[in-house]
Amino acid sequence: MHSGSPSLSKPYNLLSDSENGVITPSRCWLVLLLLFTHLFVSELFCQTPVETNDLNFKTKPLGLITAITSDQDGYVWISTNYGIYRYDGTDYVPMEEIFDDPPKIKSEVHTLYVDRYNQFWIYRRDLGLYRIDLNHSVWQYYPSFKEDISSSFYYSFFEDDKNNLFIPYKNGLAIYQRNSDTFDIVEIDPNQKNTRLITGQYQNKIILSIGVRIFTYDTVSGETEEITTLNKSTLISDIELDPYGYLWVSYWDPNNRGLLRYDFKTDSIIEIFRMTGPASEATGNSNVWQMLSTGESMYFVTNTHGLWRFDYQKRKLTKIGIQVNYEEHPVNQFRAIHRDKFGRLWLGNSVEIFRELIYHKQIKQISNTSTRTRLPSNHIFTVTTLSNHELAIGTDHGLALYNPISGDVREKKLPLYHDNPYNNQVRHILEDGSDMWIMTWSGLLRINIQTLQVKEQYFTRNRKRTDGPMVIDQVGAINRSAIDDEGNLWVINTDHELIKIFGTPEHRLVKKYDLRHDTIGEYCYVLKNHPKWGLMVCTDWSLWQYNSGSDDFSHSASWTAQEPIRRYQLDIATGGDSSLYVLLNDSLYTVEEDSHSFQLRKIGYPTGYHHLNHLIVQDDAIAWMTEKSGLLRWDFRNNKILHLDNEIHLFGSSFARNPELNITDLTNKGLLSIASNQGVLQIDLSKFQLNPSPPQIVITSLLINDKNHIPTPTHLPKEIILPHDQNNIQVSYSILNDEVPIARRYRYRINNNHWIPVDNQSTITLSGLAPGHYMFELTARSSDDVPALYTRKITFKIRSPWYATNIAYLFYLLFLGLLSYWFYRFRLSSILAKKEAARIKELDQFKNQFFTNITHELRTPLTVITGMANKIESEPPQWSERGARLIKRNSETLLKLINGILDLSKLEQGMTEQKLIQGDIIAYLGYLTGSFRSNAEIQNHHLRFESNYNQFLMDFDKDTVRGIMSNLISNAIKYSNKPGEIIVRVHIDESQARLKIEVIDQGIGISLEDQRLIFDRYYQVKDKAISAVGTGIGLSLTRELVSLAGGTISVRSQPGLGSTFQILLPITHTAESETLTPPSEAMTETEKEEIMASDEKKTTILIVEDNPDVSEYIRSCLDMHYHCHWAPNGKAGLEKAVFLMPDLIISDIMMPVMDGLEAARYIRQMERSDAKKIPI
Repeated sequence: MHSGSPSLSKPYNLLSDSENGVITPSRCWLVLLLLFTHLFVSELFCQTPVETNDLNFKTKPLGLITAITSDQDGYVWISTNYGIYRYDGTDYVPMEEIFDDPPKIKSEVHTLYVDRYNQFWIYRRDLGLYRIDLNHSVWQYYPSFKEDISSSFYYSFFEDDKNNLFIPYKNGLAIYQRNSDTFDIVEIDPNQKNTRLITGQYQNKIILSIGVRIFTYDTVSGETEEITTLNKSTLISDIELDPYGYLWVSYWDPNNRGLLRYDFKTDSIIEIFRMTGPASEATGNSNVWQMLSTGESMYFVTNTHGLWRFDYQKRKLTKIGIQVNYEEHPVNQFRAIHRDKFGRLWLGNSVEIFRELIYHKQIKQISNTSTRTRLPSNHIFTVTTLSNHELAIGTDHGLALYNPISGDVREKKLPLYHDNPYNNQVRHILEDGSDMWIMTWSGLLRINIQTLQVKEQYFTRNRKRTDGPMVIDQVGAINRSAIDDEGNLWVINTDHELIKIFGTPEHRLVKKYDLRHDTIGEYCYVLKNHPKWGLMVCTDWSLWQYNSGSDDFSHSASWTAQEPIRRYQLDIATGGDSSLYVLLNDSLYTVEEDSHSFQLRKIGYPTGYHHLNHLIVQDDAIAWMTEKSGLLRWDFRNNKILHLDNEIHLFGSSFARNPELNITDLTNKGLLSIASNQGVLQIDLSKFQLNPSPPQIVITSLLINDKNHIPTPTHLPKEIILPHDQNNIQVSYSILNDEVPIARRYRYRINNNHWIPVDNQSTITLSGLAPGHYMFELTARSSDDVPALYTRKITFKIRSPWYATNIAYLFYLLFLGLLSYWFYRFRLSSILAKKEAARIKELDQFKNQFFTNITHELRTPLTVITGMANKIESEPPQWSERGARLIKRNSETLLKLINGILDLSKLEQGMTEQKLIQGDIIAYLGYLTGSFRSNAEIQNHHLRFESNYNQFLMDFDKDTVRGIMSNLISNAIKYSNKPGEIIVRVHIDESQARLKIEVIDQGIGISLEDQRLIFDRYYQVKDKAISAVGTGIGLSLTRELVSLAGGTISVRSQPGLGSTFQILLPITHTAESETLTPPSEAMTETEKEEIMASDEKKTTILIVEDNPDVSEYIRSCLDMHYHCHWAPNGKAGLEKAVFLMPDLIISDIMMPVMDGLEAARYIRQMERSDAKKIPI
């Protein structure tokens, strides 16, 4: 080997040690083994016989093809002299239609390469190097690679297992640095400027060619070496390192051309072909343009001898035959080769691109337009395979026998009856030994298969009404036929009658059979001679079996429960295991034998297909059926359906009404023959391969408003955001690994709604989309009915117009809020003004009411004081003591009222302080309760004091406690029903240091509405029974006193059931002890006097007054002359008025329970006439 430096290395002697040249036994054995291997392999490849294996392709004229590659998404890119194209599974699309602004490359390039990062490299020596990022649709140009030298040879890049990309560069190579988008240049041979080919890596060494020399570059040490063994001073067209470490080299020179294989281990060349070999047997006489290593094979494309393959397993070199659409193609010149991600082989020549069809569905057409075979007519009624493997074909122009091996056709024109052309229309063929029965529209013939001589002829439709031995017109036109085990001919005519033709050729007999079940005559449709059960006949209602012994039919099974058949939707067939199948109304059944009958077991039906007929069942549970638009292949065991379309797969055929479909055995290969109006269709089942791969769906383009083009929809962003006026979206899509675009089936949906089928439509337009988020999903089924494993998704968002954005809505909301706020403020001010007016009005009413009440409360004691003063002045001896007592008591009442108002004001302003003493709270509360006992008894109430302690010392302010208890007990006495019980209950909880006082009455109660306001200042309940009593100060003063003492007050009450006022006071022991003096009672026992007249008077006066002092004063004025009675309120006065019928009633107006006006109204409404006359 020659190093990269000018100096030569010392030759290495394989037979000696490297140091002293001594020959060793181990060295001898090694040399002998290498020589034997070299001679064996060389001779093997030099004399390899040529075998031909055909590959089937589809072609597309694109011009001169120079390079082919695949990207990471599965697209195939092709360089032509018209530019670069991309195959998207359906079309070959120019690069200009894919990218918005692609590089301007209008001629063929030297190489196309896509690395593992999906970077698309395009190189042409006189243009330079381009890189297109297929992930983001941006491209970059590298002008430093441009040279003013043209070349017609292929260039190659190489990417090692560390993702280092090596690119030919003038006299060396360039190593691409992805992070910086730059190149490290390695100069190898300064005398050469033609680095073209870089191939695989052998022991960290990259192999490349520069001019006519081949070098290695060590990626670790950076050293280069020349492989001098391969220096033949001849142009090199291609080099390729195979998986076994051998280097393949193609030399391009008229005098020294050849294909070599180099072994790195031995530094030796294995010559595969000699130049002296015939051109038909060797590629050595043909220049190899490109090579392709696929692991198990090496492929070579040549410029004159086509495609070759070297099989490592068989160690054979084979020429590959090229077929296009299953027809031999004469092309032998190729320039480019590639295998895509789906295993398809791609070839390019100077005219067109070849794409391999991996999964074959070889369908052959035998017609009168074939180049090799010509039938009498393309309108085929029936086809039957004979025992000699000939295909008997019945046309509308006679009989044809087709030899599938030679392709020859024997024709037979049938004799006409009265020049009737219908007798030449062969509708059914049935083989019978060495003969065959031919059923025409109007006749029946028996013809020898070998000689085609007519042995028997009968006319079954006799429109001329001619009698004779050849006329059996009771048979009619024949639709179906069969031969039973005894050789009898059975036919079904167009009137659905079953007929047996039997006897000798000299004396044929005819018998009709009337199949009836439950007295119903049945139409016959199909018949089949079963190998086990004999002749079986299907009618429109049931299945019948022929009994040869009794010459009749037995009813075997019925399908009346399934419903009567629809016309031409009934057929029977036998499977490979002699099973009998029935096709009935688009459903498939199997016939199972019971002890004395047959049963139908439903297998199922091919979903979505209708009008099925002409049943054939293969051994592997595959049923073939005709359908109105094509041929159906149903794997009913796995429920997989394949539809072969008339136009797509079957040469535009439609099927005759009554063809016979046959599967026969031809050289151990299944052949399905089908009669159609376009000749005979033959499907080689051994070459009928389904593509099991799920379809790989790709989005090929995304157009927005027909102009905004997103060129790489395979790598779309997570969400596409569009303005509101770009709401017309057109999505185009395809399947990369399917060969029949028109047979694909697509479906899409938006936002997880229902799937919408679009059949084979490859573009969907979404127009006028409203603003919002959208998720477009696409799925598909391939032409072999294989579903996709995943869906393609595009998520996009159409923004709202500026006036419908969130900011706009926020502005609208803000504006609406401001407007609402202004309206609210306006409305509020109006409401507040109304409320203020109502409050002022209510305040005025409140003031009036308050002053009325306070005036009443002040006037009452003042009236007593004034009256008693006058009494004392006029009659001192009689009234001085009693009057003074009343004056003093009412003066104290008046002072107490005034002090209450002043105390409330001082409490609310915080100007009152407690004077705490430590004393017996139980005794004090008992004293206070007892001071009101006389007043309670006057009102006919029972006042009771209860406590859980007899004595308890604590801190309290005696004035505060007296104020609290006075207000609560006086209210209880005032508002309780008579007679009633009032309880003052004291409970001491030392654990919580809390004193609880409850004042419980049995009064009229307080409503819930009043309970919330009862402690407000000057508030009085709305109840008429109590509204006239008091000033509204007492409870407000009580709450302030309780708050001053650090406690709380609450009320529980229900109207009519009394009230309970509860006071909670804290228990402390910080004040000084003091002995309490019990307060004096409001009225002593000696002061209690019965208010009544001392003498019997003639005139009776009823005094209705709630204040005892006022009533006593009035009595004092009248008791000298009248008999006086007293009632404390209007209700009591009304009761006494009814009982006493007084001569005069003197009543106060404002009183509790019932006021004076209401009492007067009741008195005036009494039925007694004397009551209505009482002055009030």
